[in-house]
Amino acid sequence: MKLTNLVSNLGAASSCAEQAALATALQATTSPITLAVSLRATFDQASRNEVIPPCGRCRELLLEYAPSADVVLEARTCGPPFTIAPITELLPFPFHRRKGGHG
Repeated sequence: MKLTNLVSNLGAASSCAEQAALATALQATTSPITLAVSLRATFDQASRNEVIPPCGRCRELLLEYAPSADVVLEARTCGPPFTIAPITELLPFPFHRRKGGHG
């Protein structure tokens, strides 16, 4: 199944493909999610997808629903082809809702 971003004229109503992938994974298994990777289509036949870091909203969701997950980051021109970091390093100060709402 190919998942894509859902873009809305109302920007806040848009959702990333990572959000759909996370929801699909959570419905498909009770096992913890241990690895996440975000891809952007490049339209280049030699390399059809480019690894990119997840956006801030996706980082928040990953930390909430997959707190022990590692995230694959972009390729480098020298050294290892990819960097892998724990989601906690990408979002060291997450939002926490107060009990009883925002009040």
